[in-house]
Amino acid sequence: MRKGLKERGVPYVWKIIDEDPGRTEVFSRMKQAGIDTWNFLLPVVDVNAEILVHPESPIVVAKYRL
Repeated sequence: MRKGLKERGVPYVWKIIDEDPGRTEVFSRMKQAGIDTWNFLLPVVDVNAEILVHPESPIVVAKYRL
């Protein structure tokens, strides 16, 4: 994911969500989006305030460029 974003010139911030402070922030946003926080695949990506779970790089890039 990071390599694909970097190659396409998409800026990103990488956060670890296994522990706080990243965990609390991301899990709260996932719950608001109706995503199960007990069973999900990584990465969890926030693109323009939309939470995506395990997306492919081209999908993230397309959402970013909207």
